[in-house]
Amino acid sequence: MTCFVCQKIYSQGRETTCSDTCHEELVRRLIAEFGEFKKVVRQKTGVAYRVPTTDIIELGVKEVDLDQYPRWEEKDGDKTYPREPAAKHGGFEALSPEHQGL
Repeated sequence: MTCFVCQKIYSQGRETTCSDTCHEELVRRLIAEFGEFKKVVRQKTGVAYRVPTTDIIELGVKEVDLDQYPRWEEKDGDKTYPREPAAKHGGFEALSPEHQGL
């Protein structure tokens, strides 16, 4: 495989990078490109959550994880303003098409 960051060919390491150093650089680049937080919407309820990009990359985000993040609230043109922690909601089918490529 070829490292996404340094282009070195490697056989062991992470899925897209050859080392922890390159992985950390990739995370920095992705945050610079996509922002520190992503808006993740529970499709069934339409409730949006403010999820750190790092959590999406490092942990992946499942429906059961969403309740630990603050709600996403757009306030005065600031699209990253969080509200108080989200209340528990049931049901999750999939991310909306707009958010599937996180």
